[in-house]
Amino acid sequence: MWFIVAAVIFLVYGSAHLLTRYQYAPRSRRALALAAAGSYVVAVLVMARLFPGLRGAYLYGWAVLAALVVFVAVALVLVEGWRKWKQREFDRHVAFFRQREEECRHAIDAIDRDLARQLARRRSLEDGHGNELEDFRRLRQAVEAWEQGGGVARIRGVKVRDWQAEFEALPAEVLRERVDRLAAELETARETDRERAAQLEAQLSLARLVQLGDRGAQPAQALGAAEHAILELRRAREERERELAQARREAEEWERRRSLFLSKRILLD
Repeated sequence: MWFIVAAVIFLVYGSAHLLTRYQYAPRSRRALALAAAGSYVVAVLVMARLFPGLRGAYLYGWAVLAALVVFVAVALVLVEGWRKWKQREFDRHVAFFRQREEECRHAIDAIDRDLARQLARRRSLEDGHGNELEDFRRLRQAVEAWEQGGGVARIRGVKVRDWQAEFEALPAEVLRERVDRLAAELETARETDRERAAQLEAQLSLARLVQLGDRGAQPAQALGAAEHAILELRRAREERERELAQARREAEEWERRRSLFLSKRILLD
């Protein structure tokens, strides 16, 4: 008898769900009518097969009870499928923005890995070439400050290029002597001619840059590349974070709309 109790409970809850959760338009009513007719036919055939002794009114009477169970089951499948079809637009948008959110998370993770590598590269350059980098920056800034000063940057730029070509052509020993001579001249000029001293300081800085050569230039270029990469990665991360926040807001908005849709009686039209 337990199956009879289970069937009754199923009928009560299933019927309540069908009556309270949905509204039916003519098309859905026709579909349910077809489901009811099909359920009755199936119930008659099954009852006749399982209980061959039933005839006439007994057969059709018990078939009605069995058909109710079959009909409720079929109707639940039908209306739930119809409901899923009606909410497909909400599901599609939620799935799209959740997928977009996941893609942004993966992109941020990849950016974080690249950023960690570039930061480690920068630390390695700073630890391994700290003195050369500091000297290179200081000397380069001194040359550029003189080159851009005084309102005659173009003329001074020509002089800087000429000095650099001259210093690069000198043998190392001769260049070292030239640096010593420029340093001595600078000390003298500081006391007598400020403008001459500024020029000599730029000239001396440029000569020392040439002396420093690749020991300073290469690490500085590598560090500059690392700094540029770090800056670009941080910008990319910020952009991805904005996209992630936007995707999350859109997904939550469509989930709210879907919840609102499901909270009301759904018209099956």
